[in-house]
Amino acid sequence: MAPPAGSSVRSEFTALRQGRPWLSMSATALITAGAMAAFSYLTPLLTERTDLSAATVPLVLVGYGIGALTGTNLGGRLGDRRPLTTVTGAAIDAALILILLIPLSHHSAPTIVLVVLLGMTGMSVPPVVTSLAVRFAGNAPTPTAALAVPPSTSASRPAPGSQAVHRTPPWA
Repeated sequence: MAPPAGSSVRSEFTALRQGRPWLSMSATALITAGAMAAFSYLTPLLTERTDLSAATVPLVLVGYGIGALTGTNLGGRLGDRRPLTTVTGAAIDAALILILLIPLSHHSAPTIVLVVLLGMTGMSVPPVVTSLAVRFAGNAPTPTAALAVPPSTSASRPAPGSQAVHRTPPWA
């Protein structure tokens, strides 16, 4: 694939001086990190507060994953037409879901529904904001696209120096 006409390495990196790509990447990092931070506490929430059995937790996490997959697809489709409305709506919805988890987490059915919805809203942002960041970069999308994806994926990795173990399967 040939680079866009008038594109150079210098123009590619000059595009990073603009504030709009950084703003959109910051939005991705904040919203996705919020959803992933909540995700890291789902098991204790489900077993200690909701009183679900440990054997049920993986099924609820599968529901989160299905919600995340659905949210990624819906977010991308809605974001093509109304990107700012989609991102704002997803951020507000994720915040409301987290707030609702506080009083409703003693009841299993609403908690499970909210966990699935959290996956949906939290993961609907990255495809939209990545597209916006690339669009804002104009004729220099390469470094912006390279920087737009890590904020949404690094939220799911353990922090450096943490006791968490991240093992990559040998086929990955």
